[in-house]
Formats: sequence, C-alpha cells, structure tokens
Amino acid sequence: MPSGPNPRLTWIASPCAPAQTLTGLPPSQTELDAFRRDTKPGAYERYVDRLLRKPAYGEHEARYWLDAVRYGDTHGLQLDNERGVYPYRDWVVRAYNEDLPFTKFVEWQLAGRPLAQPYHGATYCHRLRPDESDFLTKAGRSRRSFWPATPFDRVDTTSTVFLGMTVQCAKCHDHKYDPIKQRDYYGLYAFSTAPPKSHWTATNASRLPQCGRQAQSKKRG
Repeated sequence: MPSGPNPRLTWIASPCAPAQTLTGLPPSQTELDAFRRDTKPGAYERYVDRLLRKPAYGEHEARYWLDAVRYGDTHGLQLDNERGVYPYRDWVVRAYNEDLPFTKFVEWQLAGRPLAQPYHGATYCHRLRPDESDFLTKAGRSRRSFWPATPFDRVDTTSTVFLGMTVQCAKCHDHKYDPIKQRDYYGLYAFSTAPPKSHWTATNASRLPQCGRQAQSKKRG
C-alpha cells in the first residue's frame, strides 16, 4: 500500500511553490516562520499578497516581457557596444510592481510618444533591435541604408509580442489563405516609420504615474 503524503514535505512545499513562481526565489526563513505562525483562515492568501508586494515580484515577472521585446544592455552583433536603455527595464519592473493595467501597459508602449512626457520610457521597446550601424558606417556604408530596418523590426516585434502572430511573410508577398496581406503589413510599417529617435533622459523616462495598487492605497488613505 502506498503511504500518504508526508505532512512535513507538504508544509514546506506549500510556501515554497508560490515564492519561486512569483519571485523566482525561495522564501526566507523569516517568511517561512511568519507563514507557520499564521494559523487563521486565509493565511495562504495573505502570504501570497506579501509576495506580490515584494520588489522581487516585478523583477522576476519583467524578465519574460523583456525577453519578448528583445531587451539587451548592448547593441549586439559585431560592435556590441553598450546602450543605456535601463530606464525601460526599470519602467517594466515598476509597471508590474505597481499593478499597471494591461491596457495602459500596451498603450504607453505603442503610443507613449503622443501622450505626456512621463510615458517616453515605455516606447523604448521599439528601439531594442540589434544595431551595427555605427560599425558599418565606419566601414563606409551610408546611414540612410539602415533606416528601413528599424520600422521592419517594429512591425515584426509588435505583431509577435502584442498580437501573438508573425507577419513577416507579408513583407514580400501575399499568401492565399493568410488573412494578413502585404497591404496590411505596410500599413503597420507606415505607422512605425513616424516616430523619430528622440533624446530622453533617465529622469523623465523613469517617471511612472501612480496607478494600480499605489493609486488604490492612496484613495483608501
């Protein structure tokens, strides 16, 4: 006859699983002791709420989004020089930690430039492509030859990340049974060519208006 579950192992796994899922880290001894001492109904829910309030929650969850929008601290390719886009990384972390609604999370990244100044940091998700223009310019190529690559990258990233579908095939031709036609692709391309590269600082890019949990707590206060 198989033995039943080990109560001690069940007790250990119960707080460990949400901690590793939400923060990517095991719970500290202090957190384990607090969870063990809380014997009132709803102890597990309160424990999860404490995990969601930790800065590590946003840092962990933001990794998946930053991977999708191809975030990197360097340009990649041959030159692979440093680029200071860390304000965008910090903006994404704060968006998770402050429980920014997904509608705003998308809106500020796709259309932040026409909005107020605090949203500029969010739009940098469209400027994260691998870039070797400086390297090739020094080798004799004109900078004008690089500009089509940026809107192409914006269209491909927007469709993959925000729409959950790839549209690269429509760059060259229509597919008989594909709902995304070449005309649609270059319609998105036209939108993507509009915003010029702007000069912004870590100060204005790091400003995130109060929202989500932060705004709710202020209302209750």
